[in-house]
Amino acid sequence: MLILNEYDPSDLKSKALNSLLFLTLSVVLGLALFNLIGLYLMQYCLQTTEKGIMEVISNPQNSPNSRFTFLAVQGIISLGTFVIVPFLFLRYHENTYLEYQPQWKNATLRILLPIFILVLIVMPANSWIMEMNQNFPFPDGFKQWALTKENSLKELTKFLTDLNGFGEISVGFLVIAIIPAIGEELIFRGIVQRKLQIIFSNPHIGIVLAGILFSAIHIQFYGFFPRMALGVLFGYLYFYSGNIFLPIFAHFVNNGFTLLMVLLSNKGLIDFDIENEEPFPIWLAILSLGVAFLLFLFIRKKIKDVFIISK
Repeated sequence: MLILNEYDPSDLKSKALNSLLFLTLSVVLGLALFNLIGLYLMQYCLQTTEKGIMEVISNPQNSPNSRFTFLAVQGIISLGTFVIVPFLFLRYHENTYLEYQPQWKNATLRILLPIFILVLIVMPANSWIMEMNQNFPFPDGFKQWALTKENSLKELTKFLTDLNGFGEISVGFLVIAIIPAIGEELIFRGIVQRKLQIIFSNPHIGIVLAGILFSAIHIQFYGFFPRMALGVLFGYLYFYSGNIFLPIFAHFVNNGFTLLMVLLSNKGLIDFDIENEEPFPIWLAILSLGVAFLLFLFIRKKIKDVFIISK
């Protein structure tokens, strides 16, 4: 199993802050580079002009034949920015390496199955956080901008998840579920959270702040708090285990299950619409929160039984 091991010099806080600044610069430059590569690839694949590419990006629903190309290019951008860049950062800036953890091989189902169930059980409770988020009193100017951005991203998400055929569905799961799970957890839990824990000398502050940054980077403020709550949950899974694969798996379950439900709903195979903004019944949300808390305590105990943690 892959775990992160990192060795800090004596001036931990200063090095941690410098590392965060360098990581930010690296990600920004990587995003610019891979977006440029992506634009040229789209222009080549779709045989259109730069103006045509901008039209596809602005109104993707008007170009349904571009979905596969759009997904593939988005995957390249995400892979480059959120997976390759942090791996290079860890390898060459942090002198961090990935190593196999032997005791994992006998514990896979004992930990992964409860985590799988936890991510699903917490969804009704998170729907009420979403409901409160929808009614949050944002300032008027910011509210208008946030609503416009939210609607734009919803249209893009709807376009990207209206998948047809084995090829589109396979690429869709890779781009929407697998790559973000690996890249975002590697950055926000594997690097940012650990650095913030060092800077503030408090693991809980580091976990919450990493969750806030994780949510903010999505630029969807009408889903900010439920996404932050998931980020905090992923953060505690990483904190208690020291194993980056656990939050990656939990993140993948959340994204993959949501995408699966959307696909089944689009095909008319189920009546349930997981993107419906109506919250679950309040009693179910309370039950969800209680069961999720107890299950998390169970998972934490299992983690302690399996992993040798050194912090």
